[in-house]
Amino acid sequence: MHVHVRGPGGEAKIWLEPEVRLASYRGIPPKTLRELLRLVREQRSLFVYCWKDYFDE
Repeated sequence: MHVHVRGPGGEAKIWLEPEVRLASYRGIPPKTLRELLRLVREQRSLFVYCWKDYFDE
């Protein structure tokens, strides 16, 4: 289970399970990546809930 993050000039793929971790990225500065990972960790349960709801699991 993962999420994609896209913004001006960059994108990232972040795994949600078994733990939040960066899968890949391009064009995103390290400081922004750290902030993205922090935000995804804080909201992980919401992302998992929405992912399961969307994919009917």
